[in-house]
Amino acid sequence: MTGGSTHPAGGEATSFVPRVWRIPLWIRIACLAQALGWLALCAILGLTGREDPTFWGVLAVFVIVVPYLAMWPRIRVRADGTLLLSGWLHRRKIDWHQVTRLSMTQYGLRFSFADGSYFTSIVFQPTGHVRRPRVLEFVEAMTGQKNLPVFDPWDAARDDGIELYRKTGNAPSSV
Repeated sequence: MTGGSTHPAGGEATSFVPRVWRIPLWIRIACLAQALGWLALCAILGLTGREDPTFWGVLAVFVIVVPYLAMWPRIRVRADGTLLLSGWLHRRKIDWHQVTRLSMTQYGLRFSFADGSYFTSIVFQPTGHVRRPRVLEFVEAMTGQKNLPVFDPWDAARDDGIELYRKTGNAPSSV
């Protein structure tokens, strides 16, 4: 099967198409431009940091930390079905078959695992979209489901989020 489908009708996994999902390029560029803008502003105004001792600390937050927050998070899928989930502060490596539920929350895509834990990734945000949310591309690639419904981003603010995929027993199902 092409397209990286993981659960055909029999529930057995097929090969995965290796892929990496990141925060959209335009957001990453905007964060870098913001950082460079702060540096340019400091140079234009002739600020040296002698005016206020906290100046360099605040500038470091804007120039280093904010772009890091946009550059680092990613979701990597390997051909063997291993997911590498990278967040701001921690990473998680887990097999796709351990994922029991995918839901869209106000903070991003939440992966629920068989052991009861979860990981929320900001790579996919419940924000406005032109055609359809990027998260549906990920869900389709991982589950093999097609024509998932486009959702209203405001629905993601519910406590449990918008359920995009739930694994029941040996066979997956979509809600």
